[in-house]
Amino acid sequence: MPTVTEPDPQSTSSHMMKTTKRGRPYLKDTLDLFATLIVSLQLGPHKQFFRTFPHSFTTDEAAQNLASLKFSQSNRGPDPREPSRIVTTTTTTTFSMTRDMAKAMCQHFMDARLIENATDPTSNLFKDRGTYQLTPKGLHVLERFISKNGINADHLQPVFSSQPICIKLLHLERRSSDDEIIVTQSVITALFRRFVGRAPNYPPPPDK
Repeated sequence: MPTVTEPDPQSTSSHMMKTTKRGRPYLKDTLDLFATLIVSLQLGPHKQFFRTFPHSFTTDEAAQNLASLKFSQSNRGPDPREPSRIVTTTTTTTFSMTRDMAKAMCQHFMDARLIENATDPTSNLFKDRGTYQLTPKGLHVLERFISKNGINADHLQPVFSSQPICIKLLHLERRSSDDEIIVTQSVITALFRRFVGRAPNYPPPPDK
């Protein structure tokens, strides 16, 4: 799995990305890594099969950036030594992985419907030589990540303005110990309401 390095002023620690018992990376790590990758890329036109695909990236570009990817997150809060002062703490996380691991991670992004094959959206295989674009779900996750972390992503504005984005996405709470969804009655009700919709999906019987 990818190696995660989190430096601080005193020391630098490295650890493997946490995975579930099924071998899947934790959801938060997956979404953070995905969004960090997209922010680091210069999405642009790529040609394949005599067609040009805007706001896309290639396998090589993704693998190259995932080989050494940095993400800085700043949080404002009271100074522990002087609570009346507000200080900004910045944490930088570095992801590093081999090309094969980068491809496996991108396959995981495809399985999560965050990216799709630009030349064949029905394909669910991340290929060694391919061109990829963000899905509406991927754009939603990216926008949420940028807004939450206050990231300057002006270079992505053309993507947001030209591609459809998922407006509503149901975020389910997960256990921190194993990343399993916390199933409660309210969660079941919310899911059921999403499935059935706001109105009946069949016409009422005709009046006799």
